[in-house]
Amino acid sequence: MILLRTYQQKYGLKTISDLINRWAPNNENNTSAYIINVSNSMNLSPKSVVNIKDKATLISLVKAIIFYENGQQPYNDAIFDKAYNII
Repeated sequence: MILLRTYQQKYGLKTISDLINRWAPNNENNTSAYIINVSNSMNLSPKSVVNIKDKATLISLVKAIIFYENGQQPYNDAIFDKAYNII
C-alpha cells in the first residue's frame, strides 16, 4: 500500500496503467495482461485515474494485485483495514 502511494505521490502515476507499469515492468511480467486483469477486477478502464488516498480504492487495487499475483486473494477485509490504518 505504501509503495503504491509513493508511486502516485512522488512519481505522479495516476492511472491503473501507470501504476501497474511501474509495479510490474515488462521485463519481468506480461504487463498488458496485468493491467487488463486489474482494471477488469476494479470495473475500471486501464486509463482510469485512481485516488489511492481513498481507502476503498486503494484496497480494491491491492486486492486485484494480490489476486493477479497469487491466483487467489486469501485475506479477509479486516487484514486490509488493519494495513490501511497502519499507513
